[in-house]
Amino acid sequence: MRLRVRTVWSASASATWTPAADALTFAFEEASLRKAALLVVHAWHTPQTEISRAGQAFTSPGEQADAADAARHLASLLDDWRAKYPDIPVSQEVVHGHPGRALVGLSARADLVVVGRRAKHPGLPGAGSVRHAVLNHAHGPVVIVPSA
Repeated sequence: MRLRVRTVWSASASATWTPAADALTFAFEEASLRKAALLVVHAWHTPQTEISRAGQAFTSPGEQADAADAARHLASLLDDWRAKYPDIPVSQEVVHGHPGRALVGLSARADLVVVGRRAKHPGLPGAGSVRHAVLNHAHGPVVIVPSA
């Protein structure tokens, strides 16, 4: 019997995704060890200021273009990893919504969730909102990978 594992990793919504390297390394290594598929997720969320008075999310005209750009950027980022780990089936998903909620939802069909931790505020106690949501509500094991 072959163990089938899906690992979910969240790319940062920031302009530079370089802190993601450590988390991606971990996710690809783990997927390689387990002979598993890897799902790489990029999620972003619309700030509260872009919510209409009626309570409906404001969809800016460029939102679809932003999602397409994010998907292209993510694919470009993954090209080097796909070349380094050709035996790992990699899929990607771009999700509009809070990254923590997106990962918690996707964790229901994953055997492992890998989340990177940026050293944006070194020394500050507590988890960020994404890590907090995933650590407290994920449906399975979670690995938090700090950036070097």
